[in-house]
Amino acid sequence: KTLGRLNAPLGIACDRSNYVWACDSKNDRVQKFDANGNYMLEIGGFGYGSGKFNEPVDIGIDSKSNIYVLDAGNRRITGFDEYGNILGEIPLKKIGGLKSAGAVAVLLDKIILAGVALEKESRLAAFDTAGTFYGYFGGTFSKITGIAVDAYANIYVSDGGANKIIKLSARRDKIPVQLNLKKIIENK
Repeated sequence: KTLGRLNAPLGIACDRSNYVWACDSKNDRVQKFDANGNYMLEIGGFGYGSGKFNEPVDIGIDSKSNIYVLDAGNRRITGFDEYGNILGEIPLKKIGGLKSAGAVAVLLDKIILAGVALEKESRLAAFDTAGTFYGYFGGTFSKITGIAVDAYANIYVSDGGANKIIKLSARRDKIPVQLNLKKIIENK
């Protein structure tokens, strides 16, 4: 577990200061690098307690450089500030029928989106930053493998099981944010 070395990196994201955050999944940590690849910071390490990870798989970042790490093994999303201080946790265990979770993104700095696999389908779950579960949005998916949000609050969901990307639009004037299916991009 040498600092700056990665073992099975999965999720990756850049913050507002152009630092790169990487989920070092097999080392159960998240590492922060500058734009030239120089090691800056490590958070986590293996464990079940607060601030520890058991296979972090994806990371979402808001406009304030707060990061939200999806921890597949501990079935939770943990928020940190840009210095690695814990902001809070969102337990995913309270989602009935949860089998696994594999993607996370931040919408409008206040909604945490998580791609979760349930008994028969994948869904896009939404939470506020305090962990309140808003529900599911965007319909059902085969297998959510990635989520991205653009500057216009459009949400892109990669459905690896169906070989397509679904674009959802968010209505900023609705709280909780209302999502509508807008367009599907798929292999033909």
